[in-house]
Amino acid sequence: MGVATVSVPVRSAPRPSDAEDGVKAPGSSVPASVAFASMGTGPVLTKTEAYDGICRIRVTSGTGVPAIAVNNIQLTMDRAPRKVFLQNGGSTPDFYVSSIAGSVINIGSVVAPAASTAYDLEIIVLY
Repeated sequence: MGVATVSVPVRSAPRPSDAEDGVKAPGSSVPASVAFASMGTGPVLTKTEAYDGICRIRVTSGTGVPAIAVNNIQLTMDRAPRKVFLQNGGSTPDFYVSSIAGSVINIGSVVAPAASTAYDLEIIVLY
């Protein structure tokens, strides 16, 4: 015959799939440095502002013929991020986070950026 066993009730709660322990948004996500590849001749970072963990940057592609690349923009952060969210306002090149290598965030484009054009990007980095 079976034996009845009494145990202490256990409480659990569902957890969203992207929740991770210890993930925190920084107070400021300003990149330590910005480098460009395949963004034409003379691309430049024209604006950087950060607040509440969001960094807004404006990059202007250079003259010549910018190309499609997985590393058009390289942001070097002061430490290695765990997650990066990018929003670019639906601009034509369709920028995306292609990889995170150590403390470097590589942002690529699906379509070649237009020459001498400003692009606004919003980045949220979670550490």
